[in-house]
Amino acid sequence: MAGYRDTFEYKLIYVMTIPDEEHKGLLKIGEATLASSSGVSQLPPNCAALNGAAHKRIKEYTHTAMTRYELLYAELAVRFIELDDGSKVPKVFSDNDIHRIVKRAGYLCKTFYDTGNESEWFKIDLETVKNAIKAFKDGRSDLSPSEKPHMDETITLRAEQVAAVAKTQSVYRKSDRMLWNCKMRFGKTVTAYELIKREGYQKSIVVTHRPVVVKGWREDHDKIFGGDSEHIFVTKQTGSSAYEYDASMDSENERMLHNYAVQGVSFTYFASMQDLRGSELAGGKFNKNKAVFDMDWDLIIYDEAHEGTQTDPGQSVRALLEAPKNGKTPKVLSLSGTPYNIENDYDAENTYTWDYVMEQRRKREFALNHPDEYNPYADLPELRIYTFDLQKNLPASYRYVKEDMAFNFKEFFRTWSGDSKKDFRPIPSGKHIGDFVHEDDVIAFLNLISADSEDSNYPFSNDEYRNMFRHTFWIVPGVKEAAALSRLLRKHPVFGKFKVANVAGDGDEEEPYDEALKKVQDTIANNKYTITLSCGRLTTGVTVPEWSAVMLLTGGANASAAGYMQTIFRVQSAGSIEGKQKECAYAFDFAPDRALNVISEVHNLTRHGKMSEEQQRTALGEFLNFCPVISVEGTEMIPYKTDSLMRQIKKLSVDKAIQTGFDDDSIYNEGVGIIMDGEDVKLFNKLAGIVHGQPKAKLSKKVTINSQGLTNEQYDMAEKAKNKPKRERTPEEEAAIKKQKELNKEREKVLRLLRAVSIRLPLLIYGMRKDVDEDIPMEEFVEQIDPESWDEFMPKGVTTGLFRQLLKYYDRDVVSGAGFRIRRMAKAADELPPIRRAIRIMDIISHFRNPDKETVLTPWRVVNMHMSDTIGGYCFFDEDFDQTKPLDEPRLVDNGDVTANIFCNPDAHLLEMNSKSGLYPLYLACSLYMMKLSKPEDELPIEETQQIWREIVEKNMFVLCRTKMACSITRRTLVGYHDNWTVRAIRLSRLLDRMKDKQRLANKLSNPSEWGIEGERVKFDAIVGNPPYQLTGGSGGTNDSPIYQEFAMLAEKLGPDYISLIMPARWFSGGRESQLAEFRQYMLNNRHIRKMTVYMDSKDVFPTVEIKGGLCYYLIDNSKDGDCDYVLVRDGTKHQMMRSLGDFDILIREPMLAEIVKKAMVGNPQTVDTLISGDTPFGIPTNPKESAKSPIAVYQNASEAHDVKLYHIENSKRKVEYISRDSVTKNASLIDAEKVIIPKGYGAGETYPHQILGEPEYAGSNSVCSQSYLTACFNSKEEAQNFITYLKTKFFRALVLSVKISQDAMSRVYRFVPIQDFTKPWTDAELYAKYHLTDDEIAFIEAMIKPME
Repeated sequence: MAGYRDTFEYKLIYVMTIPDEEHKGLLKIGEATLASSSGVSQLPPNCAALNGAAHKRIKEYTHTAMTRYELLYAELAVRFIELDDGSKVPKVFSDNDIHRIVKRAGYLCKTFYDTGNESEWFKIDLETVKNAIKAFKDGRSDLSPSEKPHMDETITLRAEQVAAVAKTQSVYRKSDRMLWNCKMRFGKTVTAYELIKREGYQKSIVVTHRPVVVKGWREDHDKIFGGDSEHIFVTKQTGSSAYEYDASMDSENERMLHNYAVQGVSFTYFASMQDLRGSELAGGKFNKNKAVFDMDWDLIIYDEAHEGTQTDPGQSVRALLEAPKNGKTPKVLSLSGTPYNIENDYDAENTYTWDYVMEQRRKREFALNHPDEYNPYADLPELRIYTFDLQKNLPASYRYVKEDMAFNFKEFFRTWSGDSKKDFRPIPSGKHIGDFVHEDDVIAFLNLISADSEDSNYPFSNDEYRNMFRHTFWIVPGVKEAAALSRLLRKHPVFGKFKVANVAGDGDEEEPYDEALKKVQDTIANNKYTITLSCGRLTTGVTVPEWSAVMLLTGGANASAAGYMQTIFRVQSAGSIEGKQKECAYAFDFAPDRALNVISEVHNLTRHGKMSEEQQRTALGEFLNFCPVISVEGTEMIPYKTDSLMRQIKKLSVDKAIQTGFDDDSIYNEGVGIIMDGEDVKLFNKLAGIVHGQPKAKLSKKVTINSQGLTNEQYDMAEKAKNKPKRERTPEEEAAIKKQKELNKEREKVLRLLRAVSIRLPLLIYGMRKDVDEDIPMEEFVEQIDPESWDEFMPKGVTTGLFRQLLKYYDRDVVSGAGFRIRRMAKAADELPPIRRAIRIMDIISHFRNPDKETVLTPWRVVNMHMSDTIGGYCFFDEDFDQTKPLDEPRLVDNGDVTANIFCNPDAHLLEMNSKSGLYPLYLACSLYMMKLSKPEDELPIEETQQIWREIVEKNMFVLCRTKMACSITRRTLVGYHDNWTVRAIRLSRLLDRMKDKQRLANKLSNPSEWGIEGERVKFDAIVGNPPYQLTGGSGGTNDSPIYQEFAMLAEKLGPDYISLIMPARWFSGGRESQLAEFRQYMLNNRHIRKMTVYMDSKDVFPTVEIKGGLCYYLIDNSKDGDCDYVLVRDGTKHQMMRSLGDFDILIREPMLAEIVKKAMVGNPQTVDTLISGDTPFGIPTNPKESAKSPIAVYQNASEAHDVKLYHIENSKRKVEYISRDSVTKNASLIDAEKVIIPKGYGAGETYPHQILGEPEYAGSNSVCSQSYLTACFNSKEEAQNFITYLKTKFFRALVLSVKISQDAMSRVYRFVPIQDFTKPWTDAELYAKYHLTDDEIAFIEAMIKPME
């Protein structure tokens, strides 16, 4: 049977001698251990079991020397202590206790000549040793109590304590700050006092967040300084709280501190952080502690410095204490065994570390190297961590999965509150407030860990294990959870034999633990088997020697490493039961990701730049050597090896990957972008070419991978060399480090390229049709996606073949682990009532990223904005639509007859046109569902609410998708893993091709058989969605073909009552005429458009994606005929009015600007667009020098052969150079015309005031321009210059704005600008008067248009 090492073993004292001259007259008094189930009375002195254990230990000691020895005596090291009630309990003692007695009696021990340390060999006879053992068992401190007085205990510092003091003294000679990162039981207090003593500090202060430890600081003070020392220990008698104030007491404290300082008395003042932060000086309420803050301290000690010092009040206290006073800056010593939140404030030079591994290593080395000496580490048990993955052993474990944890104990142990809003449903019959919601699962857990089995490895699965773990410490999420668990344990067939001590509190570390501790001690004293339940109390600052294991049943993957380590080390304290010494302690963690993440944090495994992978492996290997981490899987106990644990840590540490939507470095292998060969560089440059072909908002700079990376050998060399002093590095190592630093920039480029692919993975994983418990390797991931779906969701050009080449750069364990958890989170949502489930699904999808404007995943916020503003329904955000503040309960937005006709119609047929994530149908279904409920959701049985939801999805919802994967994702969003539910989501192959015959396609979509139903043709009541915007033409921008209009026209063909779509607003006046002109006229002449909302800046809707020209959404109500309720959102402000959309052949976004245009066009004047040239007016490309098609020879200076001025832009700067007249092949007749040149592109104008057009320039005659400009030609220089004055007016550029919707400023944007008399210059005042603009219209122009000097 696989088993645990015994938690408690007997200790025995043995006496031996070696019959040679060197050891003549000497006896060794040593100790050994014995694992035995026999009672104390069954193990008399010199019995076979004791002698056997003694021989085993002696042979370990003597085997290398092949020494002959004689065992003289062996006796159990157990004595019985009488309690106040007369009962006696066994206690363990050690050989050191006997050594102390014989030394006090005057017997000398042998001293080693090489170390000077005392040994366990004494010049003594056997009878005297037996008398010494009997004396100690009788409670006497010497062989002759009447003659030998009690001797005060003295302290001898251990080697590591001496080293801590020495290093601190050295650091303080050049720095003021020091951290002792030392585990519990290092002896930080006595060591700190030794530092004070050696340095001769007069004024020292100890500040702690745990005032209860004052007793320990007082006792250790006397051990170091002695009771008669001139150095004194001082503290307030009361007033340890920030909320207490005693004026007389504080006055006395002030007087005392002042007198000690003035009189030169050396003292250590003990202060609580709570008391100090209560002072007005530190932001508190009371006039106290002025003397403390005014004192020029020599040394400030922060005990448990990770607690209370990092808060704002704590920082205020620190600033006051540490401020220089009287020209002196105090030294600061921070003490902590778990300094994870403060260690970045200290470098290695200013830190002394003593951790568990060091302690256990010293314990082992001391026993090996000094077998004759007392081992001061002998009573510190080994700690072992066992992890149990409940996901594999509880059938419904998927219920308890979250982004940041594989198992959510808070949910697992949740209790009925009686508040249906918190419980999500009424309390079922037979259940009561305070009972577990998932009681069956909790009982299944208790049964799992206690089921009788000789083969099981759960800690309570047989009598042997129950005896080993007879006293355990269980940490649960809260007070109510502890009470419910206590009731279940009492009724359980196995755990009912354990007495439960429930000490659950609120976890406040300021609260005294005395009462809770006494309850535990009394329970253990009076019961053979006990369980202590806690949700915070007793996890710090106390010792319960009898605890042999801690059961960790709370917290998540992001649990505090400090709290975790403090808790598990509670059971590592020395202790004994029935004469057996504790040799091994256990931490049982039922959330493996949490255990491994803490180990990761403790060993810097997830901190970039802290340690190389090789250093991590070494540190972790040492830890596992002394603290084995063992995974329990069924009947197997599998100890983690270093490599397997590092892989598992990565696989479980997936919360960052999930929360960033795979936009995080953790999903890539460590050396990506640094360890590269020529093939890698070639591959990444290929990917760069593809990514640059996508109009991706985040990738603003062109990426070129222009350097081959390090080899694996160079990388390892650089990592190792970093830890050497610079003077010790070889030239090769320096070169490797330098190149690695340079390559870090290349790495960032590479990761940016990979992210363009990676951020598309989570949505695909979420929708994949695989069993929730089935892992999906990345290679198989490719096979799961059909070609059409791959093309829809991946960047154009990233083929499956290319993706397979990229797989080697991913950390597959992380990607696989993240994918596994995403799907389990989706499955867990199925357990919730529909609205709660919708909120959970929305939260999951909210982490997925928008790759680009072709692959926009409509955020839940946008779906709610769009739908609630047009058709109404139940909205999950308030009126501000703050992404970070979704509502707990959706609110009804009632848009009158539209809302009623859609959501109060039980037979409504609602269609989404182009689903990718399924959030539009989710919103529609939620609104129908809420309208259908007879009472609040949480007052209905979950079975009833889920049946209502199923009926709505199957009857009312219809979804059109372009690909199979989109169908699968939509299904996942609507019904999760309810595979037997029907979702009417269909995918039509070659959907865009079918758009060419929209009537035929409409007929197909209204055919009931397409949807798997019978009856008449399907009549859709409403069609909604966010159609795809464009087909990528290869370079983004204007080369891309718009397709959203095709979906809009298809919706019209289907003849619904209502249509509401969101799309780019470029159709208003821009875009490709051949594709948008028909749609534009349809929209402008459509009197059924009931509402239109226009966002001039697309980032008001999609913050991470820029869409030139802005966005709009609209509502078509085919029962309505009239003007449109028009809303324009500019700079976050809404401007609303009723207007006709068909006043012009384009839609001018600004209604007031439309009125100004009407005035300018009175009389149908000739317009400036007739003066402006077309694109590339002289046939000269944008980059004439570098053009591959038509390069032109360009010269810096004019000559007779090349004297034509060329205006062009090079490296974003305007330049005038020269070309030959013969180079001009287009419009050569205009070379000698007087002309003005105007940049053909300028910012689209999303924020105002805006300049609208680039600065015009007088080019004169004998001039041409490149494609970067357009031209206007005139008869004279005067006319040209007067035209410039006109163009620079705000009036002129406002009229351009009426048409210009993107950065392009081709001739058509001037179509509403009337030509003026250019024999004179023009001003805005003249133009405002000429066209009779009102004050409001003038103010509008002045606010919208920037001056142009």
